[in-house]
Amino acid sequence: MALWNRKISQIIIFFAGILSSGCDNNGMILEKKYIFNLKVIETRKGNDDYLVISGLCGHSAYGVKKIIYQKNKNKIIMLIEIALKRNGNFKEEILISKNISELLLGKEKSVIWKRNAKPTEQSSIAKPDLRSES
Repeated sequence: MALWNRKISQIIIFFAGILSSGCDNNGMILEKKYIFNLKVIETRKGNDDYLVISGLCGHSAYGVKKIIYQKNKNKIIMLIEIALKRNGNFKEEILISKNISELLLGKEKSVIWKRNAKPTEQSSIAKPDLRSES
């Protein structure tokens, strides 16, 4: 019986280690390469510019826990913290002041939006389809 209890304890410790190994106290930060259907859409409300950022976390058991924004001169860095057993979809709308020229994503600081960028510079960024349906 003691051997059985010891094996059960080892199994519990093993699975607890697996579950906690993917998350440190600071959380995991989602990078651009692990986001499916990433879209960044520019919108305007009155005189204010907004970005709507949406996508799906590509880590199967993880989802968005919280989104943190850091301002660095004329850039905003968007950090998407993920955790186990959360909703994988996210959609954020953020106000972009006139002095902001870029939105960067993750610790790798991937550029996902540039102000006044040419279409080739933002090829991975979705733009609204303005064609009328016929």
